[in-house]
Amino acid sequence: GVKDVTQADGERASTEKAASSAASTAAETIFSYNFNELDKHLTDSQKLMTSSFAKDFAKIAPALDEIAPQRKVQVQAVSRNAAALSCGDECSPGTVNVLVFLDQARLVDGSKDPDVIGNRITMKMVKRDGQWLVADIRAV
Repeated sequence: GVKDVTQADGERASTEKAASSAASTAAETIFSYNFNELDKHLTDSQKLMTSSFAKDFAKIAPALDEIAPQRKVQVQAVSRNAAALSCGDECSPGTVNVLVFLDQARLVDGSKDPDVIGNRITMKMVKRDGQWLVADIRAV
């Protein structure tokens, strides 16, 4: 019995570590953009998402397309830390909720010194065809 629990916990820890790593990388891609490469940003970001979430994400693209070029916005996101949240009785080998601490350095209107904004987000990660994909993002 003890061996079974240890193995199950080890598998969960491995799953959570992989999902957290994927969330960290995805957050940097999704929350970094350059005003003159917004189409590339959308394409690169959607590759890291479930098809359903990618459709939802595309709905915000027009707002970014309108504002970012006008103000020449450039944002570089850096994930500072990411860890799986407790799943309690709802654990699933294919779904992990991850808390990500993310800094965004933003240049606007040709400024030389970036504004740095600290963010906390949760990302619902789901495993599809061996790859961890973003299924939802929420600000905390």
